[in-house]
Amino acid sequence: MERFGFIGGHPALDFVNTLHWRLAPSRHFDALTTFDDLVTWSSRAGILDARETATLRSDVRGVAADAVDDARGLREAIYEAAMSQDVADALAHAFTAGLHRARLTRGNRRWAWQDVELGPNTPADRLARSAVELLTSERSAAIRQCADAECGWIYLDTSRAENRRWCSASGCGDRNRARDYYRRRTAAAADTSSPSTRRPGERKP
Repeated sequence: MERFGFIGGHPALDFVNTLHWRLAPSRHFDALTTFDDLVTWSSRAGILDARETATLRSDVRGVAADAVDDARGLREAIYEAAMSQDVADALAHAFTAGLHRARLTRGNRRWAWQDVELGPNTPADRLARSAVELLTSERSAAIRQCADAECGWIYLDTSRAENRRWCSASGCGDRNRARDYYRRRTAAAADTSSPSTRRPGERKP
């Protein structure tokens, strides 16, 4: 199993997917257990550039543990907001808290949030802003959850027919197709081997 899977089509959704087998608690695998995990994922996802990655890796102190806990809390807040039809208070709280560590600046002909300083909370702050941007856009209507009963990964369905079912066709897709095929073969074999209940000479309906 790959530790980090980038199949969501958006960093905020890929961040949610750092919890593997979300719908099967007994199989949970959390890819974010240390601050280094968070920094590594953020680097691969494009949340941190190379300089920022190196700086955060060399500046790990006691607050880093709290940053991981905060990031995990944000991860669940994004998931709940993406799947909810109601409110997203937890994500709103994380978003507004992060704004106290940022300022609105103008550059490249548009306004954008810029972190006041680089710190342990920077990855989560950027992800919260990215998640809110996604969820308040029309693209949020394309968010789907993998049809596997245990997976739980989410993604943007950008297929032309808007009928993508699996996080990965070669992962959950192949596994479920193989399972369905086995069930059909087993059921067919059971029907063939079961004794007939028809009386001699009775025609099959």
